[in-house]
Formats: sequence, C-alpha cells, structure tokens
Amino acid sequence: MSLACRIQESELSSNPEPSSAQLWPYYAIRTKSNREFVTHASFVGKGFDSYLPTYRLSRSSFGHTRDVNLPLFSGYVFCRFDVNRRQPILVTPGVFQIVSFNGLPTAVDDQEMAAIQAISRAGVPAQPWPFLQSGRKVRVIAGPLRGLEGPVEQFKGSLRLVVGLSLLQRALSVELDRSCIEPI
Repeated sequence: MSLACRIQESELSSNPEPSSAQLWPYYAIRTKSNREFVTHASFVGKGFDSYLPTYRLSRSSFGHTRDVNLPLFSGYVFCRFDVNRRQPILVTPGVFQIVSFNGLPTAVDDQEMAAIQAISRAGVPAQPWPFLQSGRKVRVIAGPLRGLEGPVEQFKGSLRLVVGLSLLQRALSVELDRSCIEPI
C-alpha cells in the first residue's frame, strides 16, 4: 500500500436556491459503513450542496496494483441544509445520523471546512491523519496553500501541515516545503 495519495474534490452540487443554501453551514453526516459515495450521490440528486473530499491510494493485491478513491474522512459526508428541515437528509440512503450535541445538529467550523476545501482545490497530495490537539503552529506564506495556518509535524523526513475538523476529531495532512512556511 502506497502512502502517495492525491486529494480529489468530489463534485459539488448547487442547491436549487443557491443564495439561501450558501447561508447554511455544512453539517457532518455520519454514514453507514462504506456508504459515503452513495450518500453523497443521493444528496446531489436531491439538490443539496454536498461535499465528499477523497484521496487516491494505490493498493496492491495478488500481484496487481490499482488506484482507488477513498473518503478522506471515512464514514462522513458534509452537506449544507436548513437544520429546521432535516427530514430529507435523515431519510437519504446510507445516512446513519447527523453529528449532534445535546440532540441538536452541530455545524462544522467554517474556517476548518474552508481549509479542507482549499487543499482540495490546490490538488496537493493529502492523506488522513491523526487529529492533533497541539503542535507547532505555522502559516503557509507561498504556494497554492498560501494563507492556511495550522500545526506542523515531522514525518519521514518531511514537514506536514495538519488540518483538522474538531467536530469529528479527525484530520488530514499535506506535505510542505520548509521555505513556504513561517512560525506563528
């Protein structure tokens, strides 16, 4: 199994009313096992703004290597919707639940979601990563990820910027060039 992965952004759909849909935050939707792609496609088919970040991984089995797309956040799809009208979300195939606290759906932090989408648009290699509570914080000052901030970790001789979703306690990482960052 190769760790060389490339993040790919799944197609985003437009809500029939894009102006009101853009006012709604993203919510994390917990899916049934291995149902992320089906759930994402169902949301898109219903006209919701759905987001499923994926990465490409090379897998070897029986002497053959093949590339597969896997969800960056296994078991989750992100969707914008009116929280007061969540029934269409809950009855979508593959949906297990909306991530909630005290019985109320909890929106994903806008800055965290924007950082993940920026990494997707940049097309830089990324992979799932353990969620970090603390670390040396840096700011990217050059390249396609300029402006992003977050903790940095050393991994196999390279520096990796870790971008997390605190709501899910999950993260992803991207490799950085030392000349492109500055400490905060």
